[in-house]
Amino acid sequence: MAIIKRTTSTTLKMENNQLEADYASLLGNYKVVYEDHSNLVTAHNELVTEHNALVTDHDALTQENKALRNTAENLETKLNSSHEDYDKLNRWADDTQRKLANVIATSEEWRKERNVLEAAHDAQAATYASMYDAYRARCAEVLRAEAETRRVEAAQKTAEEGFERQKSALEQAHAAEVRGLREWVWELERQVEQCNYLHKRRMPGAFEEE
Repeated sequence: MAIIKRTTSTTLKMENNQLEADYASLLGNYKVVYEDHSNLVTAHNELVTEHNALVTDHDALTQENKALRNTAENLETKLNSSHEDYDKLNRWADDTQRKLANVIATSEEWRKERNVLEAAHDAQAATYASMYDAYRARCAEVLRAEAETRRVEAAQKTAEEGFERQKSALEQAHAAEVRGLREWVWELERQVEQCNYLHKRRMPGAFEEE
């Protein structure tokens, strides 16, 4: 019975050690996920900063384009004979328009990439939340296992104490029985000696023949 109890306690301790190892592994995975999450947040912030700069450039180019268009219109009104300058201004305006289109296209590409990063960030956050829930569940299992171990150890200690008390009572009862038997043997021997003594007195020589 004691061997079975020790084996149960050893098994529970081994399971407890395995749970602690699983907890350490989950904690390591959590650190990796948290580091990836921090990197994604940093990259997202950098993209937002660059996007804001592009938006600022876009607004500035838009204003510049409007100013150039106004200048071209004023020059066209004042300098109808100066076609070469007018063409230059038109080319300048067209070049500015192409730059503006490039800025818009680049801004759209950055917006798409930002959406991809935000989706990856959301997926990573969901993964982290799932792992955290699993970690909390495993911690609850560890706590339940520890409580069960303490309960089994307490029950084992109580059983051992009861066994010791029963053993002590049996030993005391056995000692008392042995003392009673010895006293009974002593009394029986005393009676036998007394009978022999009386028999010798009544029948002298009977024991001599034997």
